[in-house]
Amino acid sequence: MSVTIRKLSPDKIELAEQLYQEYMKLNVPREQALRQSIEREDSEILVAETQGRVIGLIHQVFYIDPLHAGVCSNILFLCVREPFRRQRIGTLLLEGALNSAARIGVREVHVSTRADNFAAMKLYEKFKFEHAGPLFECTPGKLDEQHVA
Repeated sequence: MSVTIRKLSPDKIELAEQLYQEYMKLNVPREQALRQSIEREDSEILVAETQGRVIGLIHQVFYIDPLHAGVCSNILFLCVREPFRRQRIGTLLLEGALNSAARIGVREVHVSTRADNFAAMKLYEKFKFEHAGPLFECTPGKLDEQHVA
């Protein structure tokens, strides 16, 4: 099987949306966010394609981090369609993202995953990512004043 890694193009957004829907199983449309992301210089979405089909995706955002005194990145999403897993596609996508990060001088790449996603953790460890602690999430619009004081 021949797999090509390339930046997500506008004509493949619908296929990327399908991959998100399959993986996340949430009925939340992402097409507009994907369109905005591919237009931004601080965002990169790479896809793995075979025979015109999107079979994997990685989304990385870049930001200035004063703590690290330079540009860092955060991998927001990495997914490979079920029938194509364990065929090095995740590795190719992660290599592509890390190569992009190196080209622009990123000092550190961050990624998070669920605690039970052992395949992802094994992949990140293969690339020398280190465990850096738990991830906390917050939805700012749902805060109430008793918790913010």
